[in-house]
This record gives sequence, structure tokens and C-alpha cells, in this order.
Amino acid sequence: MLSLATVVVVVIWASPASIFGFGGAQEGPFSAALGNGLEQKATVIKEYDYDEEFKHLGYSASLLGGSSTATAGMLKIVRRAASVFQRKPSLRHCGASIMTSVLRPKLVYALTFAKTPASVVDALEGAFGVVLRNSLSVAKGFPWDVLAGSPEYEGLGYSRLTTEVTKGRLRLFQSMAVSKFATENDLGRAMTHLAQRWAGSSTPVNMMHVDDLRLLLPLDGSAPQSAHMFHELRSLGYSLAVGWRCEPLACGDATIYDALLDAAGGDDVSMTDDELASFQVWRRAAKVMWVSELLCADGRTLRSRFDRDLQRRVRNCEVEALQLCMVAFGHGRTRPARRRRVGIPKPALWTVLEVGDLLWRNNTVCEITLKNTDSACVRVRDTFFDLTASSTVYAFAGHDTSTIPYADTPLRIDTATTDSQGVVHVS
Repeated sequence: MLSLATVVVVVIWASPASIFGFGGAQEGPFSAALGNGLEQKATVIKEYDYDEEFKHLGYSASLLGGSSTATAGMLKIVRRAASVFQRKPSLRHCGASIMTSVLRPKLVYALTFAKTPASVVDALEGAFGVVLRNSLSVAKGFPWDVLAGSPEYEGLGYSRLTTEVTKGRLRLFQSMAVSKFATENDLGRAMTHLAQRWAGSSTPVNMMHVDDLRLLLPLDGSAPQSAHMFHELRSLGYSLAVGWRCEPLACGDATIYDALLDAAGGDDVSMTDDELASFQVWRRAAKVMWVSELLCADGRTLRSRFDRDLQRRVRNCEVEALQLCMVAFGHGRTRPARRRRVGIPKPALWTVLEVGDLLWRNNTVCEITLKNTDSACVRVRDTFFDLTASSTVYAFAGHDTSTIPYADTPLRIDTATTDSQGVVHVS
């Protein structure tokens, strides 16, 4: 999906009032200015409510990030075009040329920036399939594999729409990967990072085996766009040579998926598609990938948000609770062992820390307030004597600020609460 910021800059040059037709709507928070002499003053674009849609070069995209309405509209147009061409004998035998030179470029432009799964792309292409087959003088049910096959293997050499969309997404990713601007490089790295965490495997997402592509499912609107691209590339047999990958967050760390497979004997065949889908839903909802993300800084005890009511669920033999214990504590264990499950944290932990997380640094508690390119801004809280707290609880307060470079290893605090006065209590 084309980012909203990009859409705004493109359409302002072409008179947003005439293109969008947003008369009578409330003002939105989006504005842009051009410094090329055509427009020197910042222009505020008016927009409808967020459940409405805007149009960009004939493609309707939801502000919420979905594209079902847009693809339905494109499918309707393609079907209408196919019906028109099929009724005109003079155009009936030009289907392949019309598809490749007219319809396909228009569809590829829109689908490249959308999270449209391959099934929807195939439906768009299939709507024009009858005209295409007639123009190639083959039967109505002629298989797509032969149509798209290489001529040297007795194929007809037709390039599928899914392949062209994948090429467009790959060109966009490559332009960011080789850009001379560090910001675009970071964007490409972030796309790879998102796809890797979506899959949950330690194998780089751009080098995954074809049999492991089910880790990227489901490829719907909730999946990162980069997950769509890498899945399509690996399905076609292509490996993308980039050096970006998700690094372990602690010494001796392992992914939750790999730890679960090791406990099951190292064979993922024993995990059915339904079991894998259920596991992935839980993992993605919890926003975790590595075993260290389940554990506190001591590397052995569960973080509080995973430890709630765990023992009762274990006694009831709930599958998710038993799997969590197996991954966090080791095979056959339901409680932490004396030895650490993972080692000390690494600087890579910064990649999963968010604004609001608490860190321990130089006998103070630091709250992350902003994450920059190479450092994080934190609010520093020193020791505070709270007479109302118990002897095992330590209080911290203060409003000093500081920065922590990403080269420093962070130490996350999981046993802390913040009251209404901004005082942090660590137990």
C-alpha cells in the first residue's frame, strides 16, 4: 500500500481540490508543502472520516490500510473489459496484447503498493482469462502453467500477473537497499526485520526453504508487505542476497519456534498446519520471537505478563501453557531451573524495546521516551525514599533526561509499576 505521506505529496502537485473533491469535510492532520516555486505555502488537505476512502490515480485505498474495496472495484472493471472485448470480434483475438500492454501495467502499479494476496491477484487475472485464451487460440480450460511456461519447454511464455507484481515490489525494495540515503536503507532493513519476526524462524527470511514458507502464512492484510514479497520470491525459487537479519537478543538465545521444534525432536512435520497457525497467532499477538523475550533479565524466570495464572493452567494441562513452559524452562519442566535458560542481553535488544519500557542503568531507572536513529532518549529516575513502600520494594522518582547509545547493552526491568505521581516501584 502506498504510504499516505507519499500520496499527499503526489496529489498536491495535481490540485488536490480537483482530484479528491473533499468539499464540506472536516480538516485532517495531514499537510505538505512544495518548495519548487509552484506552491510555497503549506496546504491542508481536507478528508472524510477514517472509514471513508480516498482515490489516487484511479486506485481507491482505505485509510485504515485495507484494500478489499479497491480490489473489488478493479475486479469489476476487469470483468467489464473482458465482456466488452469478448463481444467485439475485431478485438477478440487481441486479448494477449491488451492484457500485457494496457490492463497489466495499470493493475501492477496499484497492486505493487498493496497487501494483496496472490489469490486475489489470480482472481483479477482470471477474470480476463477467457479473452486471453481466445487470443492465443487455446481451449477455455487451458492450464495457466502451460500458458506461463517457458517456450523452450513447450510453454507459451505468458508472464503471470503475480510475477509482474512481485517484480514491482522487488524493484521498490532494491531501490531502498542500494540507495545512497541512510534513511531508505533503514527502511529496507526494517522491512526485512518485520518479515523475519512475522515468520519467527532463525533462518533469514530471504533464504528460507520452500517447505518453511508456511511460517509466513496467513498472507492477509495483517501481514507486513515485505512478508508478501519474500513469500512470492521464495515460491518462485529466488533468494534475495541482503545481509540483514534478526540477531539474537541474548547470548545463547534461540527462537521460540526452534525451541519448540527441539523439544519435539527437531522435526516440524509433527506440527500440523492448524497447530502451527495457532502457535503463530499466539506468538504474533504477544509480539515475541526469541526465548529471551519471554524471560526476565536473570534469564530464567518468566516475565510477569506471561507468568500470570500459569501454574493453574499447567495443572489443567492447557496446551498453550505446557508449550510455554517447555520453551521457557526446557523440556519436561514447568518451573524455572537454577541455571539460566539464556545468557546476558545483547545490544540487539534495542530492536524490540518500545517507548515506555523501563531500563536499569547506573543504579537508576530509565524510562524510554524517544527512539532515534542511533540512540534513545530516556527519563532518569533516582532512588526515592517512600515510607509507604514495603522493605522489598524500592522507589525511584525524578525528571532528569539523558541519552543512551544503541551500542550499550540495555537491561530491561520487568518487575516495576508506575503510580499516578510518576514514582516507579521496583520489587
